[in-house]
Amino acid sequence: MLDEERIKNRGFKITNYKSGDVYVIKEFFPENICRIIVSEAHKIMKALPNREEKDGMFFSLDYLPEGTESERILRAIQIRDFKKLKNKFNSVFHKMREFQLEFVLDKDNLNTEEELLPQIIHYPRGGGFFDWHIHPRNPVNYGLILQLSKRGSNFMKGATEILCSDSDVLKVEEYSDIGDLVLFKYDLKHRVAPCDPDNDLVFDINGRWSAILPIY
Repeated sequence: MLDEERIKNRGFKITNYKSGDVYVIKEFFPENICRIIVSEAHKIMKALPNREEKDGMFFSLDYLPEGTESERILRAIQIRDFKKLKNKFNSVFHKMREFQLEFVLDKDNLNTEEELLPQIIHYPRGGGFFDWHIHPRNPVNYGLILQLSKRGSNFMKGATEILCSDSDVLKVEEYSDIGDLVLFKYDLKHRVAPCDPDNDLVFDINGRWSAILPIY
């Protein structure tokens, strides 16, 4: 479990769900900054070549790709060199990284060969999703998801769903909003349920957007 008191003493509003399986940090980033990040990411995604690295970023558009362990429909930007990050994503990922280093990581199991790869992911309306999957617990310890879009405005249906230790499925969007930081035990099975599956599939600025900070 995380040290909630130490996190609260640093001025963060943290709530514990399911005995430490999931936490939500409210208002981790302002809504207006989240919307700027989404606008910039959408613009970059339209300009970058698919599955090629350019300007330190790797863009992929995955529509039920073959040879993957979990099916998915999504767009993603992966930052290949975190230290050179100088665009509008800078403030978001650096604040997430500072939080991760101070409160989250299992530092005893860090490997110098492991690589931090910040990502912005878009699950489009019309069925964007990521099927059930699981990760090793360490060294990430708790996965970080910054909510960049708003249910009821940018999308209506679909949520990050986490199979908790008590076998209950927690739907993250019922407890979080745009600008909130969600933390979950990284070895819990989880998925992103289809986003507005009754709509036509459209890769525009709407849908579900999130920023994550995995280590590979």
